[in-house]
Amino acid sequence: MSVPFTAEQYQQCLKENQELRLQNETLAQANSTLTQTVEQLAKGSVNESTITKTPDEILRKVRSFAQQVEALNTTVVSMESQLTSLYGDKERLEAEIGASEVDDVVGAFRRLENVISSMEFQLMSLYAGKELLEVELGKSDPKAIVAMFRNMTQMVDGLRNELAVVGSTEDEFSSEALAA
Repeated sequence: MSVPFTAEQYQQCLKENQELRLQNETLAQANSTLTQTVEQLAKGSVNESTITKTPDEILRKVRSFAQQVEALNTTVVSMESQLTSLYGDKERLEAEIGASEVDDVVGAFRRLENVISSMEFQLMSLYAGKELLEVELGKSDPKAIVAMFRNMTQMVDGLRNELAVVGSTEDEFSSEALAA
């Protein structure tokens, strides 16, 4: 999972946004002053002391203003692209893991950590059980242990049958001995 912004990048974006707002306010003030000056020129109510800049200075200011507007437009396009990317990532998180908010993602991560921890515990218990079987029975393969148990069951059944035969034979001897 890729994160499009680090905390440092986010702070940098906030700083740039504040700088852009300040520049925007400055440009708005300059535009307002320019509009007022043009209106005064149109009315003919501007005297020479109001306009103290030469045409070259005004041209430089206008070009500087145009460059600032271009820089702002570039920044806005970049921020729009980043925002689109963020929303795309958010939608992907929602589709992939059912969480799109940071707290939801962290919660899902924590739950997965707990599941992994539980599985590790179960695996350790399994290995401990296999080790115990190996030490006690000399085998830890489940199929081998089942086969060994079946053999033992057959042996026990065989011994029971033999005991039953021996027991019935003893009963016959006892009955004959009592009869004699």
